[in-house]
Amino acid sequence: MSGSDYERELKKILMGDEEEIDSVCRTLSDSVETSYKKMVGNPFLVVRGAGSLGIDLIVMGYGFYFALEVKSSGDEVIHFSDDERLGEQADELVKLSREREVPVFYPQRLKTQKHRERWVIHRVDTDNSDVEGVEIPVIGRTVHGNRKLEFEGGLPLSRFIDGIVQRLRLRDEVSEPDMLCMECNEREIAVYNMELGYVCKECFKEYVEELEEKEEE
Repeated sequence: MSGSDYERELKKILMGDEEEIDSVCRTLSDSVETSYKKMVGNPFLVVRGAGSLGIDLIVMGYGFYFALEVKSSGDEVIHFSDDERLGEQADELVKLSREREVPVFYPQRLKTQKHRERWVIHRVDTDNSDVEGVEIPVIGRTVHGNRKLEFEGGLPLSRFIDGIVQRLRLRDEVSEPDMLCMECNEREIAVYNMELGYVCKECFKEYVEELEEKEEE
């Protein structure tokens, strides 16, 4: 599989693609599978990032938004000093995060991992790159000050998902239970989206599917 294949894999997981999640979790523990499947009922809108910004995916939904730069390797440690472009790109992403106040994360995919979780998350070293209630480790540094992605030091994707879903549940507990979907005006609200406002899960799912179809055209 190539880097773009892993990018699509992560995109489908975050969008709650049940078939993809079943495939990814085939050799993983029941607890990890349970966490991943939370995305089926709480899918994000995920779109390809603009190449000029140096990011792979933009994730939106429920009031959350963040940018992802996906890295994959057969080695547990990715040294940015091995490729000058990696360091330059990281500097640009730090600048983007600070100037636009956008959380920027580095998902790391370990290609050789078979019976343990294969995705972990790191964040760039800025105050803006954080999600309330989810503690994401900062990209590591070598003794010489060069950046590195160390698989064992990242936050497992399952725990990232657990943290996000927990925040959604807390938000639902304080929302008005009798407020109706702003799209269909029939069903109770379930999620908040920056484009649609407060909507039910059915309308949000239709919205995501329409965007997916447009992206494939």
